[in-house]
Amino acid sequence: MGEFATVNSSGPDRWVCPNDRQLSLRAKAEYLEGVEQERIGRLVDKLDNMKKNAIGNGNTQCILCGDEFKILGASPTYCDDCAKAVCSKCGVDTVNSNRVPLWLCKICAETREVNTSSSSSSSSSSSPPPPPPPPSPLTPQSSSSSKTSSSSRSKT
Repeated sequence: MGEFATVNSSGPDRWVCPNDRQLSLRAKAEYLEGVEQERIGRLVDKLDNMKKNAIGNGNTQCILCGDEFKILGASPTYCDDCAKAVCSKCGVDTVNSNRVPLWLCKICAETREVNTSSSSSSSSSSSPPPPPPPPSPLTPQSSSSSKTSSSSRSKT
């Protein structure tokens, strides 16, 4: 049995047949998908915990830590997503997809992270749609002749 697998492989009995390789790749993909789902779950738990522990009012206090904004104290910066006031410790300076600078509270930054992780995970797990069939050299491009070509195809 080992004599068949050693012909172009890096190790003996690595894959006995092509189906073994496909099964191995599928198992690895399922494992990585599970790891990613665990990571997303931890992000969601962290986000929920942050929301529960937010103690400020978002106007005169930082929405997250509750520090009061005073004339000589910390100054508020407003989140670009939720428009709540946050202190410099509880905000994140980032950029959007167009490279425009944004100031986000940590809750909105984590929410964006969860949303992008969830959407990339769901789009990577679903297989892409099959490519459209190549155009036939016999198929004309105009709409009036396509009716005649479809009727001629059904006769053959």
